[in-house]
Amino acid sequence: MSARTVLALVVACALLAACGSTVQQRNGVALANGRTGDALSTAGGDELSGATSADSNALPGTSGAAVKGGTGASGATRSSASSSAAGSKGATAATKTGPLEVGFLNTKTGNASAFGLNTGESYPPRQIFEALIKAMNAKGGIAGHQLVPVISDTDTASASWDTDFAAACQNFTQDHHVAAVLGYAFGLFESLEGCLAKAGVPHLDGGYAVGDVATFEQYPLLVGTSHLTDDRRYVLQLKGAVDHGLLTKANKVGLLLDDCAPEVRADKRSTQPYIRSAGINVVATATMSCTAGATDIGPVANQIQGAVLAFRSKGVDTVVAEGVPVVVFSASAESQGWHPRYLLTSASGGAALEANIPADQAANMYGFGWFPPVDVDAANQPPLTPGQQRCLSLLKPAGIVPSQYNDFVSIYTSCDAVFLYEAALTATHGNASGPAVVGAISALGTGYGSVSTLNGRTGFSASRRDAPAEYRPWAWVSSCSCFRYSGPAAPVP
Repeated sequence: MSARTVLALVVACALLAACGSTVQQRNGVALANGRTGDALSTAGGDELSGATSADSNALPGTSGAAVKGGTGASGATRSSASSSAAGSKGATAATKTGPLEVGFLNTKTGNASAFGLNTGESYPPRQIFEALIKAMNAKGGIAGHQLVPVISDTDTASASWDTDFAAACQNFTQDHHVAAVLGYAFGLFESLEGCLAKAGVPHLDGGYAVGDVATFEQYPLLVGTSHLTDDRRYVLQLKGAVDHGLLTKANKVGLLLDDCAPEVRADKRSTQPYIRSAGINVVATATMSCTAGATDIGPVANQIQGAVLAFRSKGVDTVVAEGVPVVVFSASAESQGWHPRYLLTSASGGAALEANIPADQAANMYGFGWFPPVDVDAANQPPLTPGQQRCLSLLKPAGIVPSQYNDFVSIYTSCDAVFLYEAALTATHGNASGPAVVGAISALGTGYGSVSTLNGRTGFSASRRDAPAEYRPWAWVSSCSCFRYSGPAAPVP
């Protein structure tokens, strides 16, 4: 079930964001898009003029009632104590007046072309970071601080992603002394998060793979700006389907999971209890290996193809999966003339799937999404939120006008992290220490208007540091060969 984009194939992923399948900690198949997470990456469009989405082809049922879901338990309350001791050097430097260095991760996708996938990207992330910071500084910076971008490269083609992220953290914390790392990371890696936590540096992460409840306890300075924890995502994926009449006790369900630690924990803590309480009939489960680099992708793809055979032989009619694995799974299912129903989330991204899966498979895919850039394509986006309008207006003078789905993912997740950091520093009166920043974010509640989440809605608290607060169902519409939202917004479980 899982994480960002990388569209690649792989799968390892979580898909992309989610490997959600697989990308979670290393998760993802990173291949392609450069961003690995669950989704293949993001939905794109022109300037997203604000066309409203069509609500035809509505799913049955509209309840979407929320359940008490588990996100990061001790989150921010523990964060002050845990991180104040770690990295006092970085925290002290960050509180000084004057310029602040902030880190960004520039994701390269050196192996994308090998898989022939549409990565949906017109601008390299580095160009977006530099233009955004220049525009922010021209308007006075943040809370009296001018920002200095420090950019580290990672590559989905690398044999060891941990090595890339360890080098990135060295650049952030030793070669430089950044006050925060902002925006998208294509996976969740100890080599980055552990290093940043030790240095007292907060990470406002727009990636699909932000881990589970335990991850947020382990890394008290980690904030998920755009995506859900594995715990909340897994429950939404199933409960959304139950609430909308797409999953009943009569269905035979196949779960495509991975063995990345956060997802294993979330499955045990949240998914399995919900399955039991709802009486869901799981007849088959397949587990993919957690990938650590590009060389792991082939074996994982083979595991996914094996899952297709196993699921079909056991009479599965509903597949629960995410991200790049969905691309591999659906291609194999199509070759066998098998068309099961798929239950997905924003970790897969309908807009990214459109160009990479057979239409007959897409017709049976139903998603529950909180991230419009990947849920639906540009023509079907909800009206622009104030945050999105501000973001696009800042970048337009630099000639950056998004037109493809990954453009929007890169742009919105970058703006979201910078704007959230701005809100935090404003609340702390310029105090950029890690505990102060995360404490301020936790105190925002529903008051921060997100750039990337559905309707800009967020719900931070002392026990929850993943932003999304609402979701909408989306489904395939044959008349446009596209995915559209197919029901009203509801609270995320």
